[in-house]
Amino acid sequence: MTSPAAHAAPLTGRAAFGLGWRLTWLAWLIGVLSRVALYARPTPYGGAYVRHWDRYFFHSAFYGLMGVFAVALPFLAWWAWRADRPARRARVAFAALTALLAISVGTDHVDHETQRFMGLHPTPSLIATYGHIGTTGTIGESFATDLGGAWLPHALLLVLLGAVVLGATWIWRRRRSSTRTIRRRWLAAAAILPVAAVAVAAATPGGKFRMRRVQPYLMTLYGELSADIRSGERPPDFDALVADAQRRWLDGSADLGWAFVDPAHPLVRAPLAPAAPATADRWNVILLQIETLRGWDVGHLRPDRPSPTPTLDRLASEGTWFRRFFTFGPPTVTGFLSGHCSLTPHSRLNITTSFTYTGLWCLPQMLRTHGYRTEYFTGSDPDWDGQAIWLDRWFDATHFYRDADEQDRVVFGRAADRIIEMGRAGPFMATVASITNHYPFKSREPALDVAGHEEVRDRILNTTHYTDAVIGEFLGRLSAEPWFDRTIVVIYGDHGYNLGEHDGTPGQRNGYVESYWSPLIIAGAPGRLAKGPRDDVATLLDVAPTLAGLLGFRQPNPWQGHDLSAGATREGALVHTKDDLTFAQTAGGSFVVDKDGGGRRFYAADDALQSRPIPGAGPDAAAALEARAAATARLMDYLIETDGVWRAPAPWPAPAL
Repeated sequence: MTSPAAHAAPLTGRAAFGLGWRLTWLAWLIGVLSRVALYARPTPYGGAYVRHWDRYFFHSAFYGLMGVFAVALPFLAWWAWRADRPARRARVAFAALTALLAISVGTDHVDHETQRFMGLHPTPSLIATYGHIGTTGTIGESFATDLGGAWLPHALLLVLLGAVVLGATWIWRRRRSSTRTIRRRWLAAAAILPVAAVAVAAATPGGKFRMRRVQPYLMTLYGELSADIRSGERPPDFDALVADAQRRWLDGSADLGWAFVDPAHPLVRAPLAPAAPATADRWNVILLQIETLRGWDVGHLRPDRPSPTPTLDRLASEGTWFRRFFTFGPPTVTGFLSGHCSLTPHSRLNITTSFTYTGLWCLPQMLRTHGYRTEYFTGSDPDWDGQAIWLDRWFDATHFYRDADEQDRVVFGRAADRIIEMGRAGPFMATVASITNHYPFKSREPALDVAGHEEVRDRILNTTHYTDAVIGEFLGRLSAEPWFDRTIVVIYGDHGYNLGEHDGTPGQRNGYVESYWSPLIIAGAPGRLAKGPRDDVATLLDVAPTLAGLLGFRQPNPWQGHDLSAGATREGALVHTKDDLTFAQTAGGSFVVDKDGGGRRFYAADDALQSRPIPGAGPDAAAALEARAAATARLMDYLIETDGVWRAPAPWPAPAL
């Protein structure tokens, strides 16, 4: 039995180390429980978080050691160094360690739940992108309909944080119950143990994809911050990257009347014969950017099953449509920027939030310089994904109908009212962005439903059909206007959506066509664009240059896409890498790096659903496509980071009107 004096004596560093050591292991065990909740529950969409939990869970647990011990290391090292000295202010240090470990466990849990919902880590750039998502009912609706437990992520967060605090309190109160001493060599061995565990996990085959997915949030945060530190470093092969990109553009274009003119801005090209239409000959543009419009669910792209999109099917039959049109996948902001500016996304970060200093040259900007009125209409808060600052730069006015409660019928109806006014005043460009066809795919008008409500794959058919009906009503109103006969209507999806067709993990990002295949329909265009289906590969990058070509503008620009009205792209392709995903669509077929299923998969060009992998497809071709994707990322990341995308050539010959 110890004396009161002994109880009053300050703890030694050795004793404080023991307390911190036990607390750190406790925090790790609580983190393991968080991971159990992640892998044992379905995603919000009802599918498995991963198909083979055992391939991820144990690595996740090992990497969790790195997270908590990285936090505890300064405390443990200090106490170990002063093992035989009094650990003054041990209470304050122990409380600080408790707070930091609780934060570590809590942020890991938030990271896990964000991946359940979005397939993404909540990096600073993602948080900046979706920082205002709480201003709408979408996030609340998502939590309320979570098939892994309505609002359970919040309850689990409170339980985990409470467990760390209560456990720390219990450990501290029992600080005098043990008089055992710990030898220095055991202190050293204890410090090595978690490092060894993480080393075993890192050395186990599985690739960087698994590591990125299961790593503690501290590593994710460090990775983004260190990437930012490296931002702006000129690639050592920059000149070769530029030469290859310019050659590929020329090789792929049906219009060779262009020259690259600015070594400091290597994307900038100028026409050999500049042109602009006379004022009296100018056409209007209505661009409809449709939320989550999957090619998988559109009738004229899927003639094998009943169509939920009769309006789009009719418009396709009357205009030009593309069997192989591809986006860059989620999020919406990628479709927004690439469709208007013909720019490949950054390979890690969102341009709209991370590179607001970068000068871009986008279609509405160009049209404004020629007297067009440009306006943007949406039912989705432009601050969600950092659009607002760009909309102010590109458009004369932005209309956000917050009170529409994300109902496309309200948004499109009000947009039609304003567009009618614009059409009567002169040439215009109007972009209307839909929102209703967004997770959780809630039916707005049940009378229009064409499928059930239990499965996400049914609910998305209902909301797709709803938006299709709204588009029909919208265009029907506008078609009565005399100016409508001189109006080009372009419809495309911002991205697709993975419902588990290939990887069994609905809602998660992947590189298969369900995530990035979408319709592109061009209706009412001047005669130089042949009507009917097109089989050449088209991408979001082609939208802006095609519209400029149809309108008759040949002006300097940094656009990476091609004017599809000039003819079929000779080597059209989408080859892209984003974080840990790489995929490609080329004239010869499609390619996916299947990170979860393992290996690289090739599909024939006519296998639109990627249902029949080509056995033993060439590793050389796979390596070439991956290398091309990586090269594009190195070049584009550097140009975006260093404001090297656009500067208008000066002087350049303006055409006589």
